[in-house]
Order: sequence, then C-alpha cells, then structure tokens
Amino acid sequence: MAHEALKFNVQVKDYQNWQPIVGCQHYGTFYMIYIKFIKVEKEGDKFIYTCSFKLQNYTGAITMGLTGYPNIEVLDDEEKKDNENFLRENIPGFDELTEEEQQKTLDTHRIDCELTIYTKPFHYNEEITECRLNPIKSPLEGMTLNVDCVKNIPDSTYYNESNPLQSKYINPYHFRRTGDELLELGHKRHIIDEPFSGRNDGGTLLSQCNPSRSFLI
Repeated sequence: MAHEALKFNVQVKDYQNWQPIVGCQHYGTFYMIYIKFIKVEKEGDKFIYTCSFKLQNYTGAITMGLTGYPNIEVLDDEEKKDNENFLRENIPGFDELTEEEQQKTLDTHRIDCELTIYTKPFHYNEEITECRLNPIKSPLEGMTLNVDCVKNIPDSTYYNESNPLQSKYINPYHFRRTGDELLELGHKRHIIDEPFSGRNDGGTLLSQCNPSRSFLI
C-alpha cells in the first residue's frame, strides 16, 4: 500500500489550469482524468464547488468516456475511524511497528474526502463542463482527496450481460473465453482474509492499482 503515499498536489484556487486527479487502466486503455476549478460558493454552512472534468485516453484500443455526474463526500469522524480500523487490521506487520511508525502510516493513508467519477467503455464523452458538485460541510483546502473512478459496463449494443456468448464483446472483468464456454471471474486481496468476489456492475469488487490520491492546497 506504499503507492498511497504518492499524491498529486491540486490547487483548489487555480481557476485556469487542468490538474490531474486520477489515472486509470480499464478495459485495456490507460487514461487520465483532470479537474479545473471554476468557482466556490458558500450557501449557509455549506460549500459548493463548480468544476469541469476532462478525460484523456492515452493508450489502448477502447475509448473510455465520462458518464453521469461526479459526486463528492467529506468523510465524518465515524467513517475516518472505520478506515483507520481497516488499515490497522489489513496492513501486513502493522502491529510490529512502533507507536510513532503506526501514526505515520495512518497519516500517510488518511482520506478526508472522496470524489466519485463514472466512466464507460465505447462511450465518447471527454468532458463535463461546469458541474456543480453537491454541497459539502468543509472547504477542500488541506484535505486528502481520493478519487473513485467507477467503470460501468458497455452498452447492450456491445455486451449482452444476460447472454454474453451472443455478445459482440466479452467483458474481461466478468468472463474469460475458453472455446464456446466462459469462465466467470472472481478476485480477492492477497493475504487478507476475505472471500472471492463475484462479478458486479463494472466488473470486479476490486480494481487495479491506480494513482488516485491528491493533497488539496
């Protein structure tokens, strides 16, 4: 989990430039998503950020595109505590660290807010302009942001989930073809005591390791 110590620096008050917030490799295509802050408004005790988002496909045969509307959430104390407990239980060798090393590890992996962005293969939409995010209770400066890039399944034109063998495209997150049969895929984290997942909306319950953390300044 050392990759989570590597973060983008994102300037919340930079209203001119596109800034990277996540890199993904889905359906064989590597792409990046960028954010441009437009403005921030305060309504009562809530903060509302207006932003634009841009997806750039870099390598891979399948075009990925933005779909739906991004959603942001500031974690409350209970959610932060749940994340901390998960780290304590699942980072190998955590109990063997000194108290100072444990706190440093928790600080490195801390998440203050999460931004959910939706993408889809075979879907050409590279930009969402001036999206007014849902109200949040705190300004973003000083927070650590995690971007959850949710991959949706292809449209039924390409992938018939109820009859995949008759599809033009076999979803590689659901199945592996072997002749006229399909092997259904499941995944689990190595070492961590959890069952194998079945397939879900976008593919698997787990995703590839993607750069998704930003420090908001």
